[in-house]
Amino acid sequence: MRTALAALAFAAATGGANDRAYAWDACEAIALRDVPAMEAPDAILAKGELDGGITQYRINKATKRAVFCSHGGHCYPTHLTVKGETVEALRLTNCKVGPKSNDQDDEDTYYPVDIIREKFTPGQLRRYDTEDTLARIGLCSACVGDVASQYLDKPTSRCGLLVKSAFEGDPKAKAALQSPPNACQKQ
Repeated sequence: MRTALAALAFAAATGGANDRAYAWDACEAIALRDVPAMEAPDAILAKGELDGGITQYRINKATKRAVFCSHGGHCYPTHLTVKGETVEALRLTNCKVGPKSNDQDDEDTYYPVDIIREKFTPGQLRRYDTEDTLARIGLCSACVGDVASQYLDKPTSRCGLLVKSAFEGDPKAKAALQSPPNACQKQ
């Protein structure tokens, strides 16, 4: 419990208290009607189907068209034009659009999606908070899930103890996690 509190304190101290989590597999949107993907119009999200792994909300600067994009998937418009009327096509079910991202380009304005904590179980939140804290420590995005699993599944393993030390503020443990090989990652 103390380590979980230390991880949450670390997340709060580094800005993690704003509901942001690395929720690439957590956020979902439901299709309110059939929705074609922006980059592959033949890829249709059927009415009632959930699109998982939503990581991003984008607004095109020229067209003002908004889309939700999935990790490893497609981008789908949030609204469609039906018989001359703009209608909602996708709605987030367990997340919300976050504040404007600092990462922008000439074509789109980017926003992250933030989990709505009340929509997740304590176990899910523990995982997301662990992943978020590991990402804030500086682990690569591909490493976060694996290290989080090792820590949560085997907290007394060498990896689990290294993560615990990092969460408790040990600078050597943080540096070790950032620089494989270590107790959690091979070269």
